[in-house]
Amino acid sequence: MSLYYSTLNRSAEFSRSRLIAWVFQRLGVPKWGQIFVLVFFAACFVFYQLLNSISKKVDTGFTDTNQKIGNTNRDLMQKLESTEARLNSRIDGVLQDLVNKVLKGVDHDVSLGRSEDAKAKIQMASFLISLAAKNKLKAPANFFTDAVLALDDIASAKPTRVVLYNLNQMRVELATYRSAIQQPPKLPSNFEVTREARSVPPPPLITLQNLFRWSGPPGGEFLRSLAPGSATIVGGAFGDGTQTLDNIKWIGTVFVNCHIRYRGGFLSLQNVVFVNCTFEVANTPKGYEVADLIALQRPEIIVRAPS
Repeated sequence: MSLYYSTLNRSAEFSRSRLIAWVFQRLGVPKWGQIFVLVFFAACFVFYQLLNSISKKVDTGFTDTNQKIGNTNRDLMQKLESTEARLNSRIDGVLQDLVNKVLKGVDHDVSLGRSEDAKAKIQMASFLISLAAKNKLKAPANFFTDAVLALDDIASAKPTRVVLYNLNQMRVELATYRSAIQQPPKLPSNFEVTREARSVPPPPLITLQNLFRWSGPPGGEFLRSLAPGSATIVGGAFGDGTQTLDNIKWIGTVFVNCHIRYRGGFLSLQNVVFVNCTFEVANTPKGYEVADLIALQRPEIIVRAPS
């Protein structure tokens, strides 16, 4: 059987060679031309094999190069992130040091009766705090504690009304700064679009499980209380709107990107979180106390209704 197949193979090769010779003869290709054509095709075949081998090596080289570039990019990104973190920590420290030094200067100016200088320094400190809030520069908890204590010390020196007003406005800036760097907690997955204020009914307890997003006129509020302490709101989250806190007990509620108002009435906050919010408080000692407590992130803030 093997002899039979061997004979067939030799016969096939012989037939192919005779066919090629016949084609060359019919085309009038001389012997030297036939040799040239055969050599040319053989050279093309060898060249193709060489190109194929080179292409595989190039592909392998590109893969290795891409891997190296990828590793290099990752290393560079890690170094950049590390450098950015170090720079941010240095910038944070510089801003905080500046604020502390400016407040010390204010205290000195107030003790000498230099009200205009004290006012200018307070405005400078407020600007630095607003700059830190805008850029969300991290700050340790003790920065806010020290700043509030410094403001209290200056206020105890009985400055002029203009200086005291600017001091109190700085308290609001501190609250806004603390809110700007507040990490958002887990928010409800269900959300509801709100276009008009809803009156809070008298029942003592209302549990909310949605994220309410404001889409009504600017300045419109989510909820409106009917009477001081008439309702307790438990849970829920409010975003992109305005809310007055007075006359409602708030428990575990989250406000995100909201403008928060406190008008000096009854207030009860328990584990309420403010994320990237701005604040407007009553121009009273009570109002600025609330701003301080928000800046200090007190878990419970209770203000009795004025008698």
